[in-house]
Amino acid sequence: MNKLFEILELMKLNDKVLIFDCFGVLVLRQPSSEHIFEYEWRKDSNLINFIREKKTQGSKIGVLSNVAQYQFDQFFSKKEQEELFDFLVFSGEVGFLKPSQEIFEIAIHRANVPPEDIYFFDDSYTNIEAAKKIGLNGMLYQNWSEFLQIIKEEKCQNYQR
Repeated sequence: MNKLFEILELMKLNDKVLIFDCFGVLVLRQPSSEHIFEYEWRKDSNLINFIREKKTQGSKIGVLSNVAQYQFDQFFSKKEQEELFDFLVFSGEVGFLKPSQEIFEIAIHRANVPPEDIYFFDDSYTNIEAAKKIGLNGMLYQNWSEFLQIIKEEKCQNYQR
């Protein structure tokens, strides 16, 4: 956990908006402990703790996912949603799927900042490329350790600007 706080101290994205995909990022597929060849979906506790910390530092956090609200509700209680996220954009609710430009425009509108101030994390390269085309900072999320590396690299780039 000390490593997390060390990274958070290094990372100064408080003036940016962080947007995360649901399945594959906030919620990860893990092998079942009871049945071989089966999988379970579980919240990424490292990423959830990171979001909590960023929220206390004043960051705005959103979700942009190709799911419906009821699917998201299976993993995050209403209380958690209020605590962790400032806005939610679900394809099942807005009528557009990633990687369409329209769903990214809805997220930008809800974030209420210019696209260049948004960092979007998704597990799909196609979605990342679509986000970049509309001006967002799209970053591929593969796992927690690679996420930390991306954050370190972004921190270094921010100081060079």
